[in-house]
Amino acid sequence: MAVIAFGIGFSLLAILLLLVALKLLISRGWFLAWLKGCVGVGLVLASLVLVVVTLDLFSYGQVEHKRPLATVSISEQGNQLYSLELVDADGKVQNLEMAGDQWQLDVRVLSIGGFSSFKLDKLSGRYLSLEQNDKDIQTRHVLWANSVGGFWLLIDGLVKQLPFAAESLEKVAYVPMTDGAIYQVYLDGSELEIVATNAQAKLAMP
Repeated sequence: MAVIAFGIGFSLLAILLLLVALKLLISRGWFLAWLKGCVGVGLVLASLVLVVVTLDLFSYGQVEHKRPLATVSISEQGNQLYSLELVDADGKVQNLEMAGDQWQLDVRVLSIGGFSSFKLDKLSGRYLSLEQNDKDIQTRHVLWANSVGGFWLLIDGLVKQLPFAAESLEKVAYVPMTDGAIYQVYLDGSELEIVATNAQAKLAMP
């Protein structure tokens, strides 16, 4: 009997709560105020997301014909330890320590309406020895750390909804690190091209 009594009591309470909820929802003034509040908060959040995405898009550089995306100059500091000077298309310089035998540059490419923009994404190093790659810590530098960046996944999701836009992550093939070598990186169509600009770099290239 007690179980039945509790069951009936809970059923009556559920019906009472449902009636109160329906009354609140049907109440025109309360519902409209709640709806306006939800829509307002949603619009504020959406505007903030759009502002952040817009600022991130502004951190992309325009691809220009025969203009390198980056110039990399290498200076040997010790055994399998190098200093890489990375100069981007706007002349901004970053000096980065790199361990290993080879380096690789990742670039994010965003194409909208036939026009391509880019952002230098990551500079990585590796050893030729598989044993060293497994044992030693490989160097990786994120190159957009000082920008608004980091919203690539969000931009990627938005771009995929646009029929006239495309995005990709392009990688330069691993290049030897040689003291004194200077390289330039270009975007040729949808692929990255690396050019050795001095004798040391040309001798190091396979």
